[in-house]
Amino acid sequence: MLAVIGIALNGLALILEVVGVIIPYWFIWSTSVHGLTASIKFGLWKCCTEVPLLDSECTSLEDIIHPISNQIRVTRGLEILSVLTTAMAGALAFLRVVTRKDNRRFVLAAGINAGIAGLLAIVGAVVFAVDNQVEKYLEEHAFKGQTNLKLHSGFGLCIVSGILSFITAVLYILAFCSKSNIVHSIGT
Repeated sequence: MLAVIGIALNGLALILEVVGVIIPYWFIWSTSVHGLTASIKFGLWKCCTEVPLLDSECTSLEDIIHPISNQIRVTRGLEILSVLTTAMAGALAFLRVVTRKDNRRFVLAAGINAGIAGLLAIVGAVVFAVDNQVEKYLEEHAFKGQTNLKLHSGFGLCIVSGILSFITAVLYILAFCSKSNIVHSIGT
């Protein structure tokens, strides 16, 4: 039962991680003048601008910030690895549940993968937030002294995904231990 709950949480963590990596809402900058609000949204891959009375426009981050900082590259890599390890953890646990064999190694491997996925997701988000290259770029090129850049939902989704992955790892490891001789010998 713990493995089944873990698979459900693992699926949710995977969805949140994928959405968090894709959306252009890691940072948002906005200003309001005479009741009109303009905003710029930055993600790992795109930058989107919304200006009243004009069309919204999205462009590749590489077209705006050249060259892309190592911080953004590292964050991209860590978050993609987190997506892959989260998917692998879910697949391993699913195989264990579907095959219904007494081979608990699948669940242990799923727990280890889920823990690694959680660590990758959180470290990737922290790397992005600590050395804020996007804010430095805006400060130098566009909005001198007016940056009010805030972390946004893409960042938050990856943090939540990392936390869910840690919870999933605990569930998988508890599922692994629940039928081991160690647990049974303690109870007798």
